[in-house]
Amino acid sequence: LPFGDGAFDELVARDLIEHIPPSETRSALAEWTRVLKPGGVLKLRFPDLVKIATKLVSGGFKPDSGKGLLTSDDVAVWLVYGDQSPEWGGTEWGSHKTGFTALQIEALLKSFGYYQVIIGRNSDEFNIYVTAVKGG
Repeated sequence: LPFGDGAFDELVARDLIEHIPPSETRSALAEWTRVLKPGGVLKLRFPDLVKIATKLVSGGFKPDSGKGLLTSDDVAVWLVYGDQSPEWGGTEWGSHKTGFTALQIEALLKSFGYYQVIIGRNSDEFNIYVTAVKGG
C-alpha cells in the first residue's frame, strides 16, 4: 500500500479478505498491519463458513431465482464461492479464493500481534465481523 508505517487509526476490509488467494493472505495482513498505528483497529467481514455449512446440512436456504439460485444448495455454494457473474468481475474478482472460521481468523490475527480480537455475528446474516486491536 502506498502509505507510511502507522498511517491509519483504522482499516476496514469488508468482503475483501476472502478474495485474496491463500498464498497472499499473510502478506496482505502484514501490509494492513504495517499501515495501522499501534492501538489501531482492523475491522473485517467475511463469510461464516461454519454457519453456511450448518444451514446447508439442515436444508434451510431459500432459493433466489432472481440471482439464478434455483435450489437451497445453489445459495450455499454462492455464499461460499462468491458471485462469479460478469457484473461482479467473474471468476477473477467475484469468486472467493479462501475462507475462514472464527477460530482460524482469531489465531491468524493474534500471530500478527493483534489483541482484543472480537468476533461478532448477526443472526440474519452469514458473515463474521471481526474487530481487532493492533499491539505495539
